[in-house]
Amino acid sequence: MINYGNEKPMPSEMRAVIHIFSYDRELREKALPYVDIEKEVINWFGIGRNHFSSGHSTAIMWARSIWLAKAPLNDDPFERTFSMDLAMRKSILEALAIAWGVA
Repeated sequence: MINYGNEKPMPSEMRAVIHIFSYDRELREKALPYVDIEKEVINWFGIGRNHFSSGHSTAIMWARSIWLAKAPLNDDPFERTFSMDLAMRKSILEALAIAWGVA
């Protein structure tokens, strides 16, 4: 039996990452399987073993930056955003709003 009253709410960072990884079929198939919602763990190494286009790689970078609350050293996701289409950029902005609690 599930006791819904005692369930721990999903962290906003996890919801934001899931939002990004749900953007399109490629991210759903190649990145979302590496997200363990119950354990609140993301297997970034597993995700990184897949081949992604530059736009999708940037989306992964944004998701990881949101998850870790920091950008990677020597690689700025803002500088790589040009490689994403407008709809993907919108998805990233929505994910940031989710992570920051303003969505």
